[in-house]
Amino acid sequence: MRTKWYTGAFLLGVASASDTEYLQSLYREGKTPDTTTIGSREVATISQPLPQGHAIDTNEWKLECTSETNGYECKQAIGNSTNTYWQSEANDDAHNITVNLGKERTVNGLTMVPRQDKEEVAYGTWWPDQAMKLSAFQPVKANYLRLSAPAKEGIAIADLQIYETDFITPDYTLGAWGPTIDLPLVPVAGAVDPISGAVVTWSARGHEIFTESPGGDTQTAT
Repeated sequence: MRTKWYTGAFLLGVASASDTEYLQSLYREGKTPDTTTIGSREVATISQPLPQGHAIDTNEWKLECTSETNGYECKQAIGNSTNTYWQSEANDDAHNITVNLGKERTVNGLTMVPRQDKEEVAYGTWWPDQAMKLSAFQPVKANYLRLSAPAKEGIAIADLQIYETDFITPDYTLGAWGPTIDLPLVPVAGAVDPISGAVVTWSARGHEIFTESPGGDTQTAT
Protein backbone atom coordinates (compact mmCIF):
# COMPACT_ATOMS: atom_id res chain seq x y z
CA MET A 1 0.00 0.00 0.00
CA ARG A 2 1.38 3.41 -0.92
CA THR A 3 0.57 6.22 1.51
CA LYS A 4 0.65 9.78 0.22
CA TRP A 5 2.72 11.83 2.65
CA TYR A 6 3.16 14.86 0.47
CA THR A 7 0.91 17.82 -0.31
CA GLY A 8 2.67 18.96 -3.44
CA ALA A 9 5.44 18.08 -5.88
CA PHE A 10 8.41 20.26 -6.82
CA LEU A 11 10.54 19.53 -9.88
CA LEU A 12 13.97 20.93 -10.69
CA GLY A 13 14.35 19.07 -13.94
CA VAL A 14 13.09 16.17 -15.99
CA ALA A 15 14.71 12.73 -15.98
CA SER A 16 15.19 11.10 -19.34
CA ALA A 17 13.12 8.04 -20.25
CA SER A 18 16.25 5.88 -20.17
CA ASP A 19 17.13 7.09 -16.65
CA THR A 20 13.63 6.33 -15.39
CA GLU A 21 13.58 2.87 -16.98
CA TYR A 22 17.01 2.12 -15.51
CA LEU A 23 15.98 3.16 -12.00
CA GLN A 24 12.75 1.21 -12.20
CA SER A 25 14.68 -1.89 -13.22
CA LEU A 26 17.03 -1.41 -10.26
CA TYR A 27 14.14 -1.38 -7.82
CA ARG A 28 12.47 -4.37 -9.46
CA GLU A 29 15.72 -6.28 -9.04
CA GLY A 30 16.29 -5.03 -5.51
CA LYS A 31 19.41 -3.10 -6.51
CA THR A 32 20.18 0.51 -5.60
CA PRO A 33 23.42 2.55 -5.61
CA ASP A 34 24.63 1.33 -2.18
CA THR A 35 24.69 -2.27 -1.02
CA THR A 36 25.82 -4.34 1.94
CA THR A 37 26.68 -8.03 2.11
CA ILE A 38 24.28 -10.26 4.08
CA GLY A 39 25.71 -13.76 4.10
CA SER A 40 26.88 -14.27 0.52
CA ARG A 41 24.42 -11.88 -1.17
CA GLU A 42 24.60 -8.15 -1.88
CA VAL A 43 21.52 -6.36 -0.54
CA ALA A 44 20.53 -2.79 -1.41
CA THR A 45 20.68 -0.28 1.45
CA ILE A 46 19.48 2.86 -0.40
CA SER A 47 22.33 4.89 1.15
CA GLN A 48 20.84 4.67 4.65
CA PRO A 49 23.23 5.13 7.61
CA LEU A 50 22.85 2.38 10.20
CA PRO A 51 21.68 3.24 13.74
CA GLN A 52 24.38 4.43 16.13
CA GLY A 53 25.89 1.82 18.42
CA HIS A 54 26.24 -1.81 17.41
CA ALA A 55 24.13 -4.81 16.43
CA ILE A 56 23.14 -7.11 19.30
CA ASP A 57 24.47 -10.67 19.10
CA THR A 58 21.58 -12.80 17.82
CA ASN A 59 22.90 -15.87 19.66
CA GLU A 60 21.38 -14.39 22.82
CA TRP A 61 17.91 -14.00 21.31
CA LYS A 62 14.78 -16.08 21.74
CA LEU A 63 12.21 -15.68 18.96
CA GLU A 64 8.43 -16.07 18.93
CA CYS A 65 6.32 -15.63 15.77
CA THR A 66 2.54 -15.52 15.39
CA SER A 67 2.75 -18.27 12.74
CA GLU A 68 5.18 -19.98 10.38
CA THR A 69 5.06 -22.17 7.28
CA ASN A 70 6.74 -25.53 6.78
CA GLY A 71 10.40 -25.07 5.89
CA TYR A 72 10.38 -21.35 6.76
CA GLU A 73 10.39 -21.41 10.54
CA CYS A 74 10.58 -18.44 12.89
CA LYS A 75 14.25 -19.08 13.72
CA GLN A 76 15.21 -18.43 10.09
CA ALA A 77 14.49 -14.70 10.47
CA ILE A 78 18.03 -14.34 11.86
CA GLY A 79 21.42 -15.82 11.05
CA ASN A 80 23.04 -13.24 8.73
CA SER A 81 21.84 -15.06 5.61
CA THR A 82 19.39 -14.27 2.82
CA ASN A 83 19.21 -17.87 1.61
CA THR A 84 16.74 -18.74 4.38
CA TYR A 85 13.83 -16.72 5.76
CA TRP A 86 10.84 -16.83 8.08
CA GLN A 87 7.50 -16.94 6.25
CA SER A 88 4.26 -16.41 8.16
CA GLU A 89 0.95 -17.97 7.18
CA ALA A 90 -1.34 -15.98 4.88
CA ASN A 91 -4.45 -14.96 6.82
CA ASP A 92 -6.38 -11.89 7.94
CA ASP A 93 -4.55 -11.56 11.25
CA ALA A 94 -1.70 -9.15 11.93
CA HIS A 95 1.66 -10.92 11.83
CA ASN A 96 4.53 -10.21 14.17
CA ILE A 97 7.84 -11.49 15.42
CA THR A 98 8.79 -10.93 19.07
CA VAL A 99 12.44 -10.95 20.12
CA ASN A 100 13.48 -11.72 23.70
CA LEU A 101 16.83 -9.93 23.93
CA GLY A 102 17.98 -12.00 26.91
CA LYS A 103 18.35 -9.00 29.22
CA GLU A 104 17.51 -5.31 29.39
CA ARG A 105 19.24 -3.34 26.66
CA THR A 106 19.14 0.21 25.35
CA VAL A 107 17.59 -0.34 21.93
CA ASN A 108 17.74 2.40 19.30
CA GLY A 109 17.01 0.84 15.91
CA LEU A 110 16.64 -2.20 13.71
CA THR A 111 17.20 -3.35 10.15
CA MET A 112 15.13 -5.91 8.28
CA VAL A 113 15.95 -7.62 4.98
CA PRO A 114 12.94 -9.08 3.08
CA ARG A 115 13.14 -12.37 1.22
CA GLN A 116 15.17 -11.80 -1.94
CA ASP A 117 13.32 -14.02 -4.42
CA LYS A 118 10.02 -12.11 -4.42
CA GLU A 119 9.39 -8.62 -5.76
CA GLU A 120 6.06 -7.38 -4.43
CA VAL A 121 6.14 -7.45 -0.62
CA ALA A 122 4.60 -4.61 1.40
CA TYR A 123 5.92 -3.64 4.81
CA GLY A 124 3.69 -0.80 6.01
CA THR A 125 5.35 2.51 5.17
CA TRP A 126 8.55 0.79 4.08
CA TRP A 127 8.85 0.79 0.31
CA PRO A 128 7.84 -2.59 -1.24
CA ASP A 129 11.18 -3.65 -2.73
CA GLN A 130 14.02 -5.96 -1.72
CA ALA A 131 16.22 -3.29 -0.16
CA MET A 132 17.17 -3.38 3.51
CA LYS A 133 14.55 -1.66 5.69
CA LEU A 134 15.67 0.50 8.60
CA SER A 135 14.02 2.07 11.63
CA ALA A 136 16.04 4.27 13.98
CA PHE A 137 14.46 5.75 17.10
CA GLN A 138 15.20 7.42 20.42
CA PRO A 139 17.12 4.96 22.65
CA VAL A 140 14.82 3.13 25.06
CA LYS A 141 15.46 0.39 27.62
CA ALA A 142 13.76 -2.88 26.70
CA ASN A 143 13.92 -6.63 27.23
CA TYR A 144 11.68 -7.41 24.24
CA LEU A 145 11.13 -5.99 20.77
CA ARG A 146 8.18 -6.78 18.49
CA LEU A 147 7.94 -6.08 14.75
CA SER A 148 4.35 -6.21 13.45
CA ALA A 149 2.70 -6.00 10.02
CA PRO A 150 -1.04 -6.19 9.12
CA ALA A 151 -0.49 -8.07 5.85
CA LYS A 152 -3.12 -10.56 4.67
CA GLU A 153 -0.63 -12.21 2.31
CA GLY A 154 1.75 -12.90 5.18
CA ILE A 155 5.26 -11.55 5.64
CA ALA A 156 8.75 -12.92 5.08
CA ILE A 157 11.96 -11.82 6.81
CA ALA A 158 15.37 -13.05 5.65
CA ASP A 159 17.52 -11.23 8.21
CA LEU A 160 16.70 -9.13 11.28
CA GLN A 161 19.21 -7.08 13.26
CA ILE A 162 18.55 -4.99 16.39
CA TYR A 163 20.92 -2.24 17.54
CA GLU A 164 21.82 -0.95 20.99
CA THR A 165 23.73 2.10 22.18
CA ASP A 166 24.65 3.88 25.40
CA PHE A 167 21.71 5.07 27.48
CA ILE A 168 21.52 8.78 28.26
CA THR A 169 19.07 9.82 30.97
CA PRO A 170 16.60 12.16 29.25
CA ASP A 171 16.23 15.73 30.51
CA TYR A 172 12.47 16.27 30.34
CA THR A 173 12.88 20.03 30.88
CA LEU A 174 14.13 20.13 27.29
CA GLY A 175 11.06 18.36 25.89
CA ALA A 176 10.10 14.75 25.26
CA TRP A 177 10.36 12.38 22.29
CA GLY A 178 7.23 10.79 20.85
CA PRO A 179 6.91 7.68 18.68
CA THR A 180 9.18 7.60 15.64
CA ILE A 181 7.42 7.83 12.27
CA ASP A 182 9.13 5.85 9.51
CA LEU A 183 8.51 7.28 6.03
CA PRO A 184 8.87 5.48 2.67
CA LEU A 185 11.45 8.10 1.70
CA VAL A 186 13.80 10.29 3.71
CA PRO A 187 12.05 13.68 3.96
CA VAL A 188 14.13 16.54 2.63
CA ALA A 189 12.36 19.13 4.77
CA GLY A 190 9.43 19.60 7.09
CA ALA A 191 7.27 22.26 8.68
CA VAL A 192 4.60 22.60 11.37
CA ASP A 193 1.26 24.15 10.41
CA PRO A 194 0.85 26.96 12.98
CA ILE A 195 -2.95 26.66 12.88
CA SER A 196 -3.57 22.92 13.01
CA GLY A 197 -0.26 21.78 14.48
CA ALA A 198 0.08 19.21 11.68
CA VAL A 199 3.62 18.21 10.69
CA VAL A 200 4.14 18.35 6.91
CA THR A 201 7.16 16.71 5.28
CA TRP A 202 8.13 16.49 1.61
CA SER A 203 10.65 14.68 -0.52
CA ALA A 204 10.92 13.22 -4.02
CA ARG A 205 7.57 12.55 -5.68
CA GLY A 206 8.43 8.90 -6.30
CA HIS A 207 10.83 6.31 -4.94
CA GLU A 208 12.45 5.87 -8.36
CA ILE A 209 12.69 9.59 -9.18
CA PHE A 210 15.88 10.75 -7.53
CA THR A 211 18.35 11.61 -10.31
CA GLU A 212 16.67 14.73 -11.65
CA SER A 213 19.43 17.15 -10.69
CA PRO A 214 23.03 17.15 -12.00
CA GLY A 215 24.50 16.80 -8.50
CA GLY A 216 24.21 13.01 -8.34
CA ASP A 217 21.89 10.47 -6.76
CA THR A 218 19.80 11.45 -3.77
CA GLN A 219 16.56 10.25 -2.23
CA THR A 220 15.43 13.72 -1.29
CA ALA A 221 15.68 15.63 -4.59
CA THR A 222 12.63 17.88 -4.82
